Amino acid sequence: MSQDYTGAGIIIFSRKISENEEIKYLTLRVGKKIDLPKGGIDMLDNGQKEEPLFAAIRETKEECSLSNVIDYKLIKDFECESGERLIMFLAESTATLEDPYRNVEIVENKKTGIKEHDDANWLTLKEIFSGEFGNLYSYLNKPLLIAENYIINM
Repeated sequence: MSQDYTGAGIIIFSRKISENEEIKYLTLRVGKKIDLPKGGIDMLDNGQKEEPLFAAIRETKEECSLSNVIDYKLIKDFECESGERLIMFLAESTATLEDPYRNVEIVENKKTGIKEHDDANWLTLKEIFSGEFGNLYSYLNKPLLIAENYIINM
């Protein structure tokens, strides 16, 4: 894995929160933009860069309060780069139809004291690209489309 990534995130999906088992993705809205849980790779106290997967897990916890293993399970053989020096990983949510937003909470950034997102939604790929809920940041198009194809063929 390249060490020149500056950001990492997780595409979280579920088939269990829809009665017809369609694939839905956890999206975060900020204004009129659709985002996914992601953020910067930090420098550690020892001067080394944080591993991208650990950065993705940390950012997901910071942005929407979800924890690896408890709230989602990582798909081990999926990584997708975007043109923005961003690497995205894939995970399946443990949420259910009865409680799709279990543990999802948009919280304030501990450093700035500001919420980075307005709310969270589970959306299908069609809904994401429809523009009805906002516009996806364009650099996330490729990872999301590759993830959808991967999930369909799992």
